[in-house]
Amino acid sequence: MEPMISLVIATLDKLLVEDDVEEVIAPGTEGYFGVLSGHCCFITTLKAGIVQYRRSGQMETLEIKGGFADVKPTGVTILAETEQPN
Repeated sequence: MEPMISLVIATLDKLLVEDDVEEVIAPGTEGYFGVLSGHCCFITTLKAGIVQYRRSGQMETLEIKGGFADVKPTGVTILAETEQPN
């Protein structure tokens, strides 16, 4: 079993996702990036696009219109400007 990382995705209004996942792929302003357990720390801006995350082997998606991501070895926190349901 793969090591898990925590994923939190929120807007100013609500919490969209709070779960332990295997992988996160997000639309950084410099291009898409992937995060697995043990990733180095960084903070980045996000552009409009699709956030993908793998939970129990299944890929889930959420469309965002931009925001910020805080990446740590144990998890990812995304503060999205807005979200669009898929």
